[in-house]
Amino acid sequence: MSFQDFTGNFQKLEICNLGPDSLDEEDLSNKKKWECHKENGQWVKRVNAGGCRNYLDSFWTNPQFRMTLTDPDEDDDDNMCTALVAVLQKDRRKKRKEGLDLLTIGYVIYKENERSGRMQVVGGRQEMENLGEIDEDTRFEEEAAPDAGGKKREQPEMTEAELKVEEVLKQSFKKVSGEDMEIDAFELRAVINSVFAGDFSFEGFGLDTARSMVAMHD
Repeated sequence: MSFQDFTGNFQKLEICNLGPDSLDEEDLSNKKKWECHKENGQWVKRVNAGGCRNYLDSFWTNPQFRMTLTDPDEDDDDNMCTALVAVLQKDRRKKRKEGLDLLTIGYVIYKENERSGRMQVVGGRQEMENLGEIDEDTRFEEEAAPDAGGKKREQPEMTEAELKVEEVLKQSFKKVSGEDMEIDAFELRAVINSVFAGDFSFEGFGLDTARSMVAMHD
């Protein structure tokens, strides 16, 4: 098919792949290998479904991930790194029988200023056709290649309200953890839901959220 015929008959092209590790070993021989790192998460209605940048009052509540690239490309004269980032919706096709279709999602990449902690947009992709739909529940998977590590960020001083929440969390934690002072993702979900259930009108934090919290401090 000629390019002219293709553009005349098609309006949208979607290219799907399983990831760099889906190639056969023979295809990977004598070639640079990508490393892949995945993060699972979810947008929870009225908690962290913040919408696109058109809604600055809620945009900051969206799930955030820090990525640090330390190994520059061998053939890059400027010692720069290459990374591919993608956000994938999960389980939406299974719900088409319920009348639910794919949501319009996207992501934004910020470059962090090490001195002040302020961020500058350096890239991203957003397909926000229905800009009014900023409060939806859905699960997602963020995939980045090559592998990237993260650093803990220094938090500002806590307010009186935050100190009260912290004390309640400590008490709930001690009740669940027992003598070993350790809890798993299931127990963590029970703790945070018991603390925040009265502050928000939502169904509670999911198991994926609790697992992400455990993984951050593992």
